[in-house]
Amino acid sequence: MSKRNAQRKKQQKRQQQMRLLAISVIVIASIVGFLILTAGNDRVRVTFPDIHGMSFSGDGAQLWVATHNGLVVYENGDWAKPDLPINDYMGYSGTADGFFSSGHPGPGSNLINPLGLVRSQDYGKTLTTVNFSGQSDFHTMAASYYGETVYVVNPRPNSLLSTGMFYSLDGGETWEQSAADGLASSPIQLAVHPERSNIVAVATQNGLLLSEDFGDTFTPITRDMTTSVAFAPDGERLIYG
Repeated sequence: MSKRNAQRKKQQKRQQQMRLLAISVIVIASIVGFLILTAGNDRVRVTFPDIHGMSFSGDGAQLWVATHNGLVVYENGDWAKPDLPINDYMGYSGTADGFFSSGHPGPGSNLINPLGLVRSQDYGKTLTTVNFSGQSDFHTMAASYYGETVYVVNPRPNSLLSTGMFYSLDGGETWEQSAADGLASSPIQLAVHPERSNIVAVATQNGLLLSEDFGDTFTPITRDMTTSVAFAPDGERLIYG
């Protein structure tokens, strides 16, 4: 096995562990609304109001949780609330070097509300406005972990997009509409293959659906209500519930 493949296997193992931790966070936070977690020798109150998404860093060492009050991070066995802009990251979708998101600016921000489509390549230290600033708040969107692909469900027309499902292959600069044949109910969550831009999964109240043609046609995978979906880091499996 090459050194590069061995390193990637190690990262994927760590990422799987972080995903299990992420599931635990969602379950507990949904029950109690907040967590009191140990950070070193101190007790830190870490709140999770309205979790909008979570992702692992490119090396698998950090778990980032996007909430109504900004980002929370888990690293080296400790939870922390980093000194970052406190934005409401609706539609948060992690990438290997940061995230794409939509939502609303936080207190004291000079960003326009709603955010439209924004991107960070340093885990929230800086934000780049990509498109639709002041026009759109995408609650349902997803990005490819290793690429530049972004899918959104647009609930109302803006200056460029009508309503429906759209995808971009260049990080949100230009867009194409998906026909979405077979998608009979409203999407609850999207997941894009980490590397193959044509593959997108959709969680709906009528089950999990999969498209391999940029969202033009969807095939049901399950018929039971599905509220969450994600691709495994290697892209070979779908994790849903």
